[in-house]
Amino acid sequence: MGLPEASSIIGARFFFTDRMGHMDILRVAILVCTVLSQGCGASGDGPGSGLKKDVDRGNSEADDSGSPTVIEDSGAEGTDTAGGGPEEVPDDSIGDTLASASDLRGLESWNLEVPLASDAIDYEGDRDVYKMAIPAGSVVFLAVRSAGEADLVLTVLNASGTTIGESRQMPYWAWGRDPGLWVQARGAGGLFVEVSSVSDFETSSDYDLLGTVVAGDDGEPNDTAEDAGARLADGTAGFRGSLVSSGRTEFMGSLQHTADVDYWAFDATSTGLMSWSLWATGSAVLEPSLTLYDSAFTPLAWTDEPHFLGGGTWLDDSGLLAAVNGGERYYLEVRNLRPAFGAGTTYVGVSEMVDAVTSEWEPNDDGSQANGLSLSLSTTHPGYSSGTTHGSLDGVDAVDVYSLPVESMAGGYLSVHVQAGSVGSGLTPRAVVCSDVAGTDVLGVLEAGVEGDLSLVDVELVEALAAVFVRIEAAGRREALSGNRYVLGLERYTVPLHD
Repeated sequence: MGLPEASSIIGARFFFTDRMGHMDILRVAILVCTVLSQGCGASGDGPGSGLKKDVDRGNSEADDSGSPTVIEDSGAEGTDTAGGGPEEVPDDSIGDTLASASDLRGLESWNLEVPLASDAIDYEGDRDVYKMAIPAGSVVFLAVRSAGEADLVLTVLNASGTTIGESRQMPYWAWGRDPGLWVQARGAGGLFVEVSSVSDFETSSDYDLLGTVVAGDDGEPNDTAEDAGARLADGTAGFRGSLVSSGRTEFMGSLQHTADVDYWAFDATSTGLMSWSLWATGSAVLEPSLTLYDSAFTPLAWTDEPHFLGGGTWLDDSGLLAAVNGGERYYLEVRNLRPAFGAGTTYVGVSEMVDAVTSEWEPNDDGSQANGLSLSLSTTHPGYSSGTTHGSLDGVDAVDVYSLPVESMAGGYLSVHVQAGSVGSGLTPRAVVCSDVAGTDVLGVLEAGVEGDLSLVDVELVEALAAVFVRIEAAGRREALSGNRYVLGLERYTVPLHD
């Protein structure tokens, strides 16, 4: 669950990872006048750039009743702005509209060993559309395996052209950096899957479209924590080995009626950080909400955006990220914020332990009790060091203080990144950088916005400083006694790196 290694520092954000006995996630952001989109979270125009929510309020098997977003033919002749004549688009055997979509073979022969189709993204704007015949209620997993450099994305559409699911938000890539997507058909009328690219076209990228039918469901009844514990004990819960990775546990469930709530029981295998995410699904009637509880059923974390969003934060945004104790039990609650149920509400989740990140230790409520942190030097970038820790501000604990020795820096700059909202915390954090134990000589201060995260960047450290103190304060809390966790990322360097 790290940040991708960078290949260039020119005109782009630059991420890299050094590993020195434990996971230190290091990030340098070099900003220029053009901000480049990253990875599967990049936005763009055209089909798949946004989801049109279904307005169905029950378990109807009718087609999506939202306003259609019809795929336009990207293979049509365009205007050559340089020469004034029509652009020449290469021939492509796979259609790029619903009407010209290529049929995929029947579900009875689907498996991940034999591709459903093999083609390529051949030119800028190319997209390949395939028609799937999936009986109502059937669940399938779709993925692409790419042999090229294109950043591929899968989009699922119904017969009216409305986007009902796309793979840009997912807990993990299927294979390497190739996307995957779960689909459950709600009714007759046909579904379509589109393969396209969100990266600038450089060269033709061959791919295989893969698919398999998935059997099983959550083990009902699982409507209470007690139910979840019983299902875990007797092995009837919907846990399964991952289709794409042997190191992850997946769980699949669905909502049976309008008031249905699912609970899942997890026993932490070790002490550290544990994450919960949902795979992207081809459904416009599922708007999931997750809540995490401890063994006493105290709420620890909440999110209405449980999908893996990847980079853009100090640690990857993975839905929920919480500190757990080895051997203790935790419960995950899954609700649908829409009053839909039945076919189309199937969800698939992923839970796993995250690489070790240093934890705070109490007392650390003022400068005289500050936790001393030593940052790890980069092995590839002289003058850059960073570190990651996590803590909480529950109850009477309203401040955590960390100290950093800076005499070896001879000045330089410090950036402080605090994640709360993006890990499912109810904390609204404030970060204060000061140069004295009392916290009166303030070098920089920033409070998180509505998203619950903050980045206080390029705080200048004068050469005369012997130490720097970083205070994390509770500016607000959803619940006073629980769920006020944060991840703290620190980086220091010799020249300003942020805009």
